[in-house]
Amino acid sequence: MVALPASRLPLTPEEYLDWESRQDEKHEFHSGEVFAMAGGTERHARLITNAFAGLLGLRSRGCMIYSEALRVHVEEADLFTYPDLSVVCGEATFSDEARTNLTNPVLIIEVLSPST
Repeated sequence: MVALPASRLPLTPEEYLDWESRQDEKHEFHSGEVFAMAGGTERHARLITNAFAGLLGLRSRGCMIYSEALRVHVEEADLFTYPDLSVVCGEATFSDEARTNLTNPVLIIEVLSPST
C-alpha cells in the first residue's frame, strides 16, 4: 500500500481516484478524506449473501445487482464508496469511461457493525 502524505490531505476527487487506482486495498472518499475499508466477518458475509439472495428476483425486472467490487460515486455528497450491494434498474450510468464509478443506484446496502 502507498501511504497518503499528510500534506496532501484533503484530496480532490481526482487525486483520490488516481491514488486509489494504485492501491491493493480499497478506500472510501468523503469530502477530501480517505478511509481504509475494514475486513469483514463471517456474520457480515452471511448478511450480505442473504441480502443478495433476497434481491435476485429484481433481475427479472431489468435490475442488476452489484457487489462491493464496484465503486459508487455520489456527487452530491462528495463521496466515493464501495457499498456491500448496490442495485440499478435500467441502464447503469458511470462518471468515468472505464465504468468503475457507478452513479445511478436505486438501492445501496451497507452492513454496519457496532464499530462503524
